[in-house]
Amino acid sequence: MVDILLEENVLVPMCDNISIAADVFRPDVPGKFPAILSMSPYGKEMQRYPGGHFSSVEAGPTKYFVSHGYAHVIADSRGSAPSGGQWALSSAEEQQDGYELVEWIARQPWCNGSVAMVGGSYYAQIQFLVAATQPPHLKTIVPFNGWTDIYRDLIFHGGLLHGFFPVWLSSVYERVQAELGSMAPEKRLPPRDILGDVVARNPTDGPYYWERGVITRFDKIKVPVYHMLSTSTYNHYRSQLVGYTKLTCPQKLMIIAGSLRRAIYHEAIAAEIVRWLDYWMKDIDTGIMKEPPVTVFVQGSDEWRYESEYPLKRTEWTKLYLHSGADRPASQPPYGWLGRDLPANEPPDAYDYPESDARVEANLPVVAYCTPPATEDREHIGPASLTLYASSSVADAALIVRIDDVAPDGTFKMVSKGWLRASHREVDESRSSPGIPFHPHTKPTPLEPNRVYKFEIEIWPLCRNFKAGHQLRLRIASSDSRAIDVGNFHSVLEQPYRLTIHHSKEYPSHLLLPLIPHATPTALKPKINYTPKY
Repeated sequence: MVDILLEENVLVPMCDNISIAADVFRPDVPGKFPAILSMSPYGKEMQRYPGGHFSSVEAGPTKYFVSHGYAHVIADSRGSAPSGGQWALSSAEEQQDGYELVEWIARQPWCNGSVAMVGGSYYAQIQFLVAATQPPHLKTIVPFNGWTDIYRDLIFHGGLLHGFFPVWLSSVYERVQAELGSMAPEKRLPPRDILGDVVARNPTDGPYYWERGVITRFDKIKVPVYHMLSTSTYNHYRSQLVGYTKLTCPQKLMIIAGSLRRAIYHEAIAAEIVRWLDYWMKDIDTGIMKEPPVTVFVQGSDEWRYESEYPLKRTEWTKLYLHSGADRPASQPPYGWLGRDLPANEPPDAYDYPESDARVEANLPVVAYCTPPATEDREHIGPASLTLYASSSVADAALIVRIDDVAPDGTFKMVSKGWLRASHREVDESRSSPGIPFHPHTKPTPLEPNRVYKFEIEIWPLCRNFKAGHQLRLRIASSDSRAIDVGNFHSVLEQPYRLTIHHSKEYPSHLLLPLIPHATPTALKPKINYTPKY
């Protein structure tokens, strides 16, 4: 085992005369090494304790990297801990700092001139932004659950303020920076009303978010990218999958499940990262580029599998129409049902908000539609959406949908969710694709009360096998639960209203699902000794 040499609080000068503080971990042996950069405002010291209680330990397995011949540099973003300057969310200054850190690392006597970036969540999204600045010595990035679209993935979901954002922002300003004590002087913390200011000044998509997300600059990323993401979390992975379809650089994709932090520190995943880094930074033919580009862990069947692309070419886009409960098969619960036949002239369903909140908090459906028990396994991998014809008694509404996997014994697991504020219903067809209706979120338009509108609601991508005997259940409500959806609840409308859901020949509300035919058996199987808990 290689001993680790640690240089703490190395101050790296930036072009605007502030310094970024970094911890440098490297093999305690002579020589020059390729280096990995991880940066965030979370506090570099806590990254040494992956088993600790902090939720922001996401820089990656330092000991594993160093033991395999890499230096690992963990930096505090400007304005956090000992670093100078003023922190601002994914700012242009922070992106420039990343550029300069890469180039500084490449010049160090212990570095061989090759630099990569690795990490999850904030440590992931900053990689895309830094890569778009094209530092000459950046060789590759390995983002894990990194948002590329800050409006749609971090701050708003479907135009609804994401409850995670204020909780997270408070954590950055108070829990993380304040716990670092004297290293984070109070005078350098932004005003406490910054959240209200950001949201009040930027309620729709626009320049503020475009500067802080790489969605408008995918063409600037030239270095190879290994996308790693988990479909069990609802904070970032959606737009990273979009990024995978937009980038033209060399890429691989791994879709995992379960905890981000557990996965990124698991030896099997760390070994996969090092295989990628060895190929691009040490010129070692690890075989990784000879393997299929996509590796997925399919929940439900709990198996790893290779695929040739994402979304899968053999996808059979399947519509399941909403039907009234009165016409449901006898095997169905006392809700509506889902089927491939177009609805007849069926009566609509309705509920009142906020009265419906009580059922949401009890994890009970407000309005639900369920398939019959499957006669065989049904696999859904890829994006999904709900076309919903509905009316509101007021000028807006919150539409929150979720998909459950219901077992024969009645127990269930949430598989995915989708959100849309009704006034943000506009869709840009030129930027849409199956399962991914693109909402510009630039010109909210109030509803005419009690008029029926068509709403296209994106449901975050699935990667699940619904086993024989199981049912797929669609739930619709106007709120989510602060108790059940911890960190993933959303702002709701203060005004009461009645939402009416229509499903008939005139209004054929339906789910669009990516049904995947059985894979062709292949002798090539991923050798990943990791079974996620989800």
